[in-house]
Amino acid sequence: ESFCAHPKQVIEESLMLGNSLLPARRHSRAYIACAGWCVVCLLMHGLIAFPTFATNRPNILGSPKHNRRFLTGRVCCSSSASRSRKVAMASPAFQTYTEHEGMVTYVDETVLKYDEHCVTRMRVLSTMLTATSVLGSHRELLKDLSMMLFSAIPLTMIFRRVLSDPIAHADVFITVTNNLHGAVTFLLGFFVAACVGRWWAVRVDGIGGLWGCTTDLAMQIANYFPQEMGADAEVRTRVLRWAALSHELMYKQARGDSSMQDLIEDGLALKREVELLGTSPSKPQMVWVWVSSYLNHLAYGDANEGGSRLPYASTVLPQLQNICCKARGSIGLALTYTDTQLPFGYVHFLGVVTWMHNYVQVITSALVFAAHPMSSSTCIAEIFYLIFYPTLFLGLLHICADMQNPLRSSRPSDFPRKAFTHYILAEGHAMHAMGRKPPYGKPPIWSTNNDSGIQL
Repeated sequence: ESFCAHPKQVIEESLMLGNSLLPARRHSRAYIACAGWCVVCLLMHGLIAFPTFATNRPNILGSPKHNRRFLTGRVCCSSSASRSRKVAMASPAFQTYTEHEGMVTYVDETVLKYDEHCVTRMRVLSTMLTATSVLGSHRELLKDLSMMLFSAIPLTMIFRRVLSDPIAHADVFITVTNNLHGAVTFLLGFFVAACVGRWWAVRVDGIGGLWGCTTDLAMQIANYFPQEMGADAEVRTRVLRWAALSHELMYKQARGDSSMQDLIEDGLALKREVELLGTSPSKPQMVWVWVSSYLNHLAYGDANEGGSRLPYASTVLPQLQNICCKARGSIGLALTYTDTQLPFGYVHFLGVVTWMHNYVQVITSALVFAAHPMSSSTCIAEIFYLIFYPTLFLGLLHICADMQNPLRSSRPSDFPRKAFTHYILAEGHAMHAMGRKPPYGKPPIWSTNNDSGIQL
């Protein structure tokens, strides 16, 4: 009836209503496109990440040990060609290699030392893809960053096509992204502090405690059994070998390695000892039961079997047993950290929040590109934000995940197992040598009366 009475007015009102609904339709199409893009990215990420997790394929950049030269390019404070130096262990059968390339000294896949001055110089930027850097050692991180960077291109094209005013939408998402920056930074700060604290505790209280007890025991044994050859040399060698064996077994337990043949070949374990350990739990702690029992034998055992030779046994033996207990406790502490992960809910929530930020960052950058297509400075700055913040947050997550179990000796942030074993054996043999040839003359020869300690 209205149309028949006033056809021109009805047509004009209909056109005005259509024009008013057009931006809303454009907005809804943009939001639907964003939602579809998120679903596609999640599906792509799941399809790509699942085979990686299931097959556990090697790093796309190659093994750090074999492809490190290609990655480092011998940069930053390294004017000479990379070189290899053979480090002999205390036993000729037990050897390891250190490789010096660029600013880093490697032992197998782990970092032994690095030049702290080179890390603070500008040329450190040229080493961002080295095998020990977070980008070079985590192909998943490079894959995620590439996906986010290239997915911003089709999003920009969609926003420019369906949004009439992308500047207004960009301002809203910039505010959301800035708030997420602060939230993720705050949450990751506690996570990084916890992981670094655990990593350092394993090194100082775990490995450091075991190392210190081994050296203390070697010093005491060198003084009480100082003779060059014979039974004294057997005592010194056995105690030190068992201490180094417990150190190696601690790494094996942390990474779930039950093989023992390499320890036999390196001369740290005997076949009979491996059979005795069998399937015992916490093998590194069981070795200190042998050390403690052997010290009891040296103090009060059968003299015909090499016992009753420890001087002042009533006072010395408790001191040596206390060292054994501290060594076992250090192993238990290190394995407590590696066997007990941070709560799953906490770490999972951090991952969810970080990835929410990353997706919002991509959408924000795409809106900025669509709103300022002709502003080169704005686009360059936004590209920097799109790369920097996801790299920062994901890099910290990957680094912290690696630090939760540094006893695997398979990643750059793990402890150099072979080097530490070499140092433990070298220090022990040095203690023995100093005890055999003190500067004041000949070492004492203790009497068979172990409670008197009278020198002959």
